Amino acid sequence: MIELRANGVGAFDFIGRDYQREWGRWDVTPGRTVGVELTPAVVSRLAPEALDFDLSTIYGVFDPKLQWLVLELLEESLRGALGGALYVEGLSSALIARLASCYGHRKTADRPVGSLSAIGRRRIAEFIEAHLGDELSVVALAKEAGLSPHHFSRCFTASFGQPPHRYVQQRRVEAARRMLVLSSRSLAEIAMDLGFSSQSHFSQVFRQHTGMTPTLARSVRIG
Repeated sequence: MIELRANGVGAFDFIGRDYQREWGRWDVTPGRTVGVELTPAVVSRLAPEALDFDLSTIYGVFDPKLQWLVLELLEESLRGALGGALYVEGLSSALIARLASCYGHRKTADRPVGSLSAIGRRRIAEFIEAHLGDELSVVALAKEAGLSPHHFSRCFTASFGQPPHRYVQQRRVEAARRMLVLSSRSLAEIAMDLGFSSQSHFSQVFRQHTGMTPTLARSVRIG
């Protein structure tokens, strides 16, 4: 088990397997503490190639990228995981990779980052198109590609130029634009058909990608 504790000033304490209770320190400074626990089961599911890294107990680590990942996981949790499993798993996978590459003691060298083959890319793209309305996850997509979730995320980004959750959002928005013009289905029905958590989430994501509301897009003819 690995535990991260982020305090209010942006510093991290890494609690590794070598942690002993008598090393603990009491800090009465007011603030918010965020804890992240990475169990072997979590690492095995999201990044099995990182199971051979270990993390020593370290106090007071300042790392802006690590801080962003942890706080974004926290905010996503407070938002009710609107981004879905793809986004949460992507953040978690990136967090594990950051720890492994920057702070972990590895027994073996990292494998080079590659990209999906042409066949693999087409297979994943077709799989996503066929399951736009499902609760897609990095684990499910990685299984389809025959890769570990962490390695798949890196290969996917190298192949498509964006992380899986962003690509899936884009494809859902494109499908929504067609449905808005070519059908009379309500916004709520379209949101449900395309895997959005709610109509408001659909509207929010649609506007982020297109710069317009779904209602306005419904009156615009697809070129």
